[in-house]
Amino acid sequence: MLSVILFTEKLNHSSKNKDMAAKIRCGIITIHNIPNYGATFQALGLFRYLVIQGYEVEFIDYSMNKPMASNTCEHSTLKKLLSLPKKLLNYQYYLNSKTKATAFAKFWNKHYKLSKHHYSGDNEFFDATLNYTVAISGSDQLFNLSLTNQSEGYFLPNVKNYKISYSTSFGMSGLSGDNEEKLIRLLRSYDRLSIREDTVAEYLKSKYGIETFVSVDPVFLLSKEDWKSYENSLKLPERYIFCYIMSDNPNIRQVIQWIRSKENDIPTIIVKTCKQKLSITGREESGSGPAEFLSLLSNASYVVTNSFHGCALGIIYNKKVFSLEEERFIGDQRYKAMLGKASVYNKIVPYDTDWSVFNFEDHIIDGSIVYKNLTSWIEESKSYLNESISLCRR
Repeated sequence: MLSVILFTEKLNHSSKNKDMAAKIRCGIITIHNIPNYGATFQALGLFRYLVIQGYEVEFIDYSMNKPMASNTCEHSTLKKLLSLPKKLLNYQYYLNSKTKATAFAKFWNKHYKLSKHHYSGDNEFFDATLNYTVAISGSDQLFNLSLTNQSEGYFLPNVKNYKISYSTSFGMSGLSGDNEEKLIRLLRSYDRLSIREDTVAEYLKSKYGIETFVSVDPVFLLSKEDWKSYENSLKLPERYIFCYIMSDNPNIRQVIQWIRSKENDIPTIIVKTCKQKLSITGREESGSGPAEFLSLLSNASYVVTNSFHGCALGIIYNKKVFSLEEERFIGDQRYKAMLGKASVYNKIVPYDTDWSVFNFEDHIIDGSIVYKNLTSWIEESKSYLNESISLCRR
């Protein structure tokens, strides 16, 4: 009898929390509308998690400032003409891009909820009145002003109500450079700040007295089962290597060759987002949308990638992952936070690997073990996010 009473009380408490959450309208601003796997998955992770919590959620349909246009028509025309031979040489890349863009748009239409109005750049956005209980600067490099063409809209300066950030990144540049003064001014306008980089968190506290919470990437807010619900079924080999590559890397070939020598020459399925011809061959699926991408990753025996989100999702799906260091991202704080928390940061395959002494077995990231080691951080991040939203009522 007592167990029935306790169960009933638990249900009533859960129902009460859902009712309270339903009264809270959340508006998320993030980079949600480009055909990029990582951007789409981080946006969807935060959006879907908040929906599951019972909040009323939508994306603020904002696009960053456009780059400065050329002063002359002639320069623009010449640039287009000079690019034609390259486009012809990369015909398959552009064909894949077109197919991919269509698949992404279909996925967004099915799974996103957008604000009624689209805001193109800061000038249009700053005139808007946003009526959300909580406005959230989502994940991705929203605090990297160089990347976003100095777009201040991602900092929600026109929000008069409660606003927070969740797992927002400053990018590789951190707070260095000419933007620091502007960034500090914008950061001080938040009620609560959750960011990606430990080093930036320490710097903000020691120099400016700004408190932050270093949170897990939004893709970890959803479980493997949650992500599997977004997959499209594909006809795939029983066992294969899934190779997700953002740019050609000198280490791909050696890793693929080692896996194939160990696993009876299992095939390779490739999704690449670069124009370059890779040093490996296999079945290319670079026109895949998000649903197809998740299916390719879900059914793979191994994941080989130089993408942060490729590595993160490989861990969520409990895969054996080879994470290849990318030259332009050496020292990337996102990897240090994620893999460092699980004490496996040393398993990244270095960009300048000395193959004569390299031990492949030592660099396999076992997703099932790493995910378990990240569980406490994931739960802490969820608690911080839920608490941050609940404070809007105080």
